[in-house]
Amino acid sequence: ARHCLEANINVTAVIKGDEEQIKGAAKEALDELLGNGGQIQQWDEKQLEQADVIVDAIFGTGLDRAIDDPQKSIIRAVNASKKPVLAIDIPSGLCADTGDILGVAIQARLTATFIGNKRGVFTGMGPQHCGYVVFDDLQVPDRIFTIETNAQIIDGEKVRSFFPPRHRAAHKGENGHILIVGGYIGMS
Repeated sequence: ARHCLEANINVTAVIKGDEEQIKGAAKEALDELLGNGGQIQQWDEKQLEQADVIVDAIFGTGLDRAIDDPQKSIIRAVNASKKPVLAIDIPSGLCADTGDILGVAIQARLTATFIGNKRGVFTGMGPQHCGYVVFDDLQVPDRIFTIETNAQIIDGEKVRSFFPPRHRAAHKGENGHILIVGGYIGMS
């Protein structure tokens, strides 16, 4: 919100609850916003009518529980508004580890995710709720990460590297054969 103000973008920062209970990095960001002339308002569903874009930053990436009211009602109202939503890091209500919906989740048009790609953005219901995904590592060095994973993102360039170029008149029989074994009894 502060950066939007600095760029002369009209912004309304909205909270639900007691401003005095905001702590840590969120409190620092709030103080910077207020110190730069920004204002905050208490949540009112009518604010959605005035918005051109909604920035979703209700929860962080560590959410691992079902969402209760009032956040559940806020998420439903945002989704019902049909306004474009930018989700910060991951849409609120989506589990960053699994892509499971934790009761209800923001339906974003764009998700800007940072530092590390969250598995939940790409698995489960993640792709359906994240919209277009952009990633920025914020120049955090790889050595910071100690998380081991058995997953990786395979993009189009990586897939193309698995298949050497074929000449234009190639016949399917000239390019090898594949055997696929999968499924379970009765589930072929």
